[in-house]
Amino acid sequence: MTAAFMAVASEAATGLNHKQSPETKEAIDYLSKSKDFRSMYRQFGKSGATILLTDGVSSFDENANIVYWNPSDGNQVEAGIQSSALGLAHEIGHAVRFFQNPTAYRNETVWPYNSATGKFRVSQEEIRNLPFEQSVARQLGEPLRYQYLDAQPYKAPSVTFGCFAGAPGCN
Repeated sequence: MTAAFMAVASEAATGLNHKQSPETKEAIDYLSKSKDFRSMYRQFGKSGATILLTDGVSSFDENANIVYWNPSDGNQVEAGIQSSALGLAHEIGHAVRFFQNPTAYRNETVWPYNSATGKFRVSQEEIRNLPFEQSVARQLGEPLRYQYLDAQPYKAPSVTFGCFAGAPGCN
């Protein structure tokens, strides 16, 4: 899939009426079952940010005010598989944080280097955003990621596919 521009909005969630890709519409409709996501998405609608579909890693680019989202990438976590839609919610959480307080966002996106271990520590922004993701996951009945790095990419068959380990079809 090549990156394709997609202006963000959901008439139901924000009152806006912009064109969406079918994958994004499906994800937003699914995520809108979560009250916490609906609240965050209303703020996202005010931010002027857009969503760009990508076949790369999902992320938020604060310089361009773009959420890059890969609709094929779910997360495999200890308890099962999280939907790629939940990954979109996670990136929208970053975009809203930036919209609300750009200075704090930029200060907290640094991944500090730990010279004793030779590794980078997770940024404060990722730690701050995780409870939002967990809340949405709980409200949608998806498995939780307890720490930011506790996930591996999973090629999902659809944007809303998620399951608990051991459930039929969850491998």
